[in-house]
Amino acid sequence: MGERASNGRPSSEDESWRPQGAPLQVPTKRRRVPKIFDIRRLRTGRNLDKERVRSVDCQTLRAWCGEMRNLNKTFLPSLHEIDRKWFVVDAGDQVLGRLATRLATLLMGKDKPHYTDFLDTGAFVIVVNADKVRLTGKKWSQKVYYSHSRYPGGLKEITAENLLRRYPDRLIRLAVRGMLPKNKLGKRMIRKLKIYAGADHPHQAQKPEPLAL
Repeated sequence: MGERASNGRPSSEDESWRPQGAPLQVPTKRRRVPKIFDIRRLRTGRNLDKERVRSVDCQTLRAWCGEMRNLNKTFLPSLHEIDRKWFVVDAGDQVLGRLATRLATLLMGKDKPHYTDFLDTGAFVIVVNADKVRLTGKKWSQKVYYSHSRYPGGLKEITAENLLRRYPDRLIRLAVRGMLPKNKLGKRMIRKLKIYAGADHPHQAQKPEPLAL
């Protein structure tokens, strides 16, 4: 009997186990042949017929596959590729809720095609005439803002009318902050919002573009 391998089968050098007259089988490396449906699914912008697909050489096939890999990649902007513009918005005679939704969209960058939910792709927004914002209905007297000092009996409340009179910028800031992500990313976004009660702002060096809502 010939020598056996560690797994219990005869070794390759022992030919006593092979039937007499049977050819010696040498393992060969299998080569993958591209199928026709693999090529026809390529979005090359051309209608490929079967005869043309069969005549495609390997080099052209590799080029088409490379184009498909590049097309299927999701674009992820880098921090230095994000274009952060500056906009100035006039809040005079604007409804608070409608204004806040537009400002939150600009701060998050949802108006851009490369918007990414976990990146800050938004722009800087300057709001002027914040003391002339408008509320509908009886919200000036019925809308109440609450705060607590975390001490017993430290609950404070203030109406929207008194809040606008004391802090003209907080009315818009609180409305926009509630529409941003509730995490560190939202804190970075709200820092790009500059609110001023009057018509002047100290950001002329950034050359902000006027934005009509």
